[in-house]
Amino acid sequence: QRLSFGLVFRPGPSFPVLGKRLTGPADHSHPLNSTLSRPIESPFRVPDVYSVGMTVRTTEMSRLAIDIDRVRYSQMVRRLGNIDTFSAAGELPNFRVADGTEIRIGFERVITPSIFVRVGLWSDPDHQIRYVGPTPVELALWQRGRRENHYTAGAGWVFGEGDYQIDVATDFSPRVKTLSLSSVARF
Repeated sequence: QRLSFGLVFRPGPSFPVLGKRLTGPADHSHPLNSTLSRPIESPFRVPDVYSVGMTVRTTEMSRLAIDIDRVRYSQMVRRLGNIDTFSAAGELPNFRVADGTEIRIGFERVITPSIFVRVGLWSDPDHQIRYVGPTPVELALWQRGRRENHYTAGAGWVFGEGDYQIDVATDFSPRVKTLSLSSVARF
């Protein structure tokens, strides 16, 4: 099969978050600048994702894939709870994050029947919660992020008549460097 298509909807779960928000000097060194501590109780909503993807077998030994994901990041701020403890309750609508689109492109090449190498690129949209209201402290704490490109590479090894697999991969961007190792055992 030379061409494959896929559609995915992945609903995100929601779970409670409890914590504290602290402001003031980190070392509590100045007695007049006491640290203000307020509890945070808020549901966290993992965003839903809609995806469409396509894979083209460019040769018998290689594939090219593209995946476009629409991520509903705005769901993260719909029910923030009391996260804005310094602002009036009416400030909650001033916490925002826009939905975003991730575009992923990857290439896989079979080196031998049991060794694969992969390279890719994906675009990570700004999805930091930001404050757009009039309070200066909140404006300083909740700033807009930026889109980042991630560069990926990896390799896989299948052995034991296909019963076992080991994969290693990297993902590099200006802010994040990830190294992953995984294994599979088929029974």
